[in-house]
Amino acid sequence: MGLAILLAGALLLASCGDFFTPVTGGSGGGGGGGTGGTPKFAYTANFSGGAAGSVSAFTVNSSTGALTETLGSPFAAGTGPVALGADVNGKFLYVSHQGGGVAAYTINRNDGTLTLVNTALYNTGASPSGIAVDPQARYVYVANNGSSDISSFTINSSTGALTPLANTTAAGGAPVNAIEDPTGHFVYVPLGAGGTGVFKINSDGSLASVDTVKPAPCAASYDVALDSNSRFAYTVDNSGSVCGYAVNASNGDLMLITTTAVPAGTKPVAVAVAGGNKYLFVANQGSNNVSAYAINSDGTLAAVSGSPFAAGNTPVALSVDPSSSFVYVANFNDSTVTL
Repeated sequence: MGLAILLAGALLLASCGDFFTPVTGGSGGGGGGGTGGTPKFAYTANFSGGAAGSVSAFTVNSSTGALTETLGSPFAAGTGPVALGADVNGKFLYVSHQGGGVAAYTINRNDGTLTLVNTALYNTGASPSGIAVDPQARYVYVANNGSSDISSFTINSSTGALTPLANTTAAGGAPVNAIEDPTGHFVYVPLGAGGTGVFKINSDGSLASVDTVKPAPCAASYDVALDSNSRFAYTVDNSGSVCGYAVNASNGDLMLITTTAVPAGTKPVAVAVAGGNKYLFVANQGSNNVSAYAINSDGTLAAVSGSPFAAGNTPVALSVDPSSSFVYVANFNDSTVTL
């Protein structure tokens, strides 16, 4: 069952661990790669079910958005893979595991297949639940739900290997996820009922706490999405609401846009910004659908006509094509990806 979905293609969309990363070389083709040009690839973390403990890799048809599983997929990933992240150059894929640790892979730019960088996992804290890759491809941050901290690593730009920084960072609560700031200055950590932790990325890659933002008027913070300019941020609370914030450019802190939460579906758990910062999408695991909103110039939200849109059984993660032509949703209970 896929707990996370990540797409690699021609552009970068930095949002909640769901990315499109540049992949150069090769041509389309390859069983669904489209009609030529830069290939796009999709990856899902398979937590349980028949493919438990693996990562599935797909080629994306650039015309229809259809997914075709690549040769050799799924790839072994260890116990309980839960989150995915890729470097901005589309060279490396990182997967965190609920049992502890991070796996690193190189991405074949022609067919999207994966090769382990190191047979042993890189050590993290207890029960990692989210992973964020710095948009400059310098650092990897892993949110550890079980030990309430964040593990930080530097990336070897040649091999993709990870080197841990000396100290972990206290998260201020039990983190659910980790989200990188598209400008490369901040990391956001949803803390459930504890709100959202805001951290500054220091020059050596270590993190410094800026603030813990209370979730109200939402009930909690389970995921965060920022627009590509880091002007606005949005959280979902697993209780039926979305909250919007303006981002302080100097320190990354979050300031409520309105004191009223925006209604979503039942148990919203994942959120993404797309379409040149024009739209927001929310996966509602309790109502098996996706809510869509237009983002106004002041950051407020307006429901898109026809929203919400049907998904599979228990959608838990989503990723959006940069052109906003396609939205992909990973569905936990039926082990599918909805297009």
